[in-house]
Amino acid sequence: MIKTIRLNKFIANSGFASRRQADVLIAAGKVTVNGILVTEMGTQVNASKDKIVVSGTELSNIKPEPRFVIFNKPAGILSSRVSQGGVETVYDYLAKKQAGVEDLDICGRLDKDSCGLMLLTNDGELLHDLTHPSIGIVKTYEVHIKGALTFAQIKQMKEGVVEGEELLACAWIKAKRISGSESVVSCGLREGKKRHLRRMFKMMRRFVIALKRTQIGYLQLGDLPDGDFRTLNKNEVQSLRLVVR
Repeated sequence: MIKTIRLNKFIANSGFASRRQADVLIAAGKVTVNGILVTEMGTQVNASKDKIVVSGTELSNIKPEPRFVIFNKPAGILSSRVSQGGVETVYDYLAKKQAGVEDLDICGRLDKDSCGLMLLTNDGELLHDLTHPSIGIVKTYEVHIKGALTFAQIKQMKEGVVEGEELLACAWIKAKRISGSESVVSCGLREGKKRHLRRMFKMMRRFVIALKRTQIGYLQLGDLPDGDFRTLNKNEVQSLRLVVR
């Protein structure tokens, strides 16, 4: 019996792109199998025999050595490979520090004005699992807001609010410090939509002063200095793998 795997998983295993990115490449007509253009997402391939080419690059089914880098992203830089309007990107910033992350992908983006824990990896399979909404890995954020939330607002944010055509909700939310001028709340998200928390607090009529991600699953930012990075240790990588099983 010939063992096959889905084409997007093969691409992710090669380290070329995450599964989600692979689906985009397939749909865009950038992938051929044995010289034949393939645009069907569910296409199965023989990893041992088939020749898979993506955007002119022939891929191997041999996974590269997995790498995991944690980065304490400062506010003001883009979670992107391509700059917009000359704004510095995560890759620009880390290149100046000679971090060697050019071949790594971002796992869980942060908007320009937000800071905190960012994970970069070439493990496409794990990246897919950590970011896919169906798996629902909780990401933790510390948010400084003007004023204070009422108990009714906290309940509403957990139950969910509709903004545009999207339902936005927190997996949990806890008040860490409350005052009339500035409060600090801790929030957990299972699915991070674009500017998810900022949109929710705006609906609560609360201005976000600062927003920082502190944890992804069991992985914690800890005392890593602002703007610094390091390679994950074996225990931290194992904790990431355990949380998606």
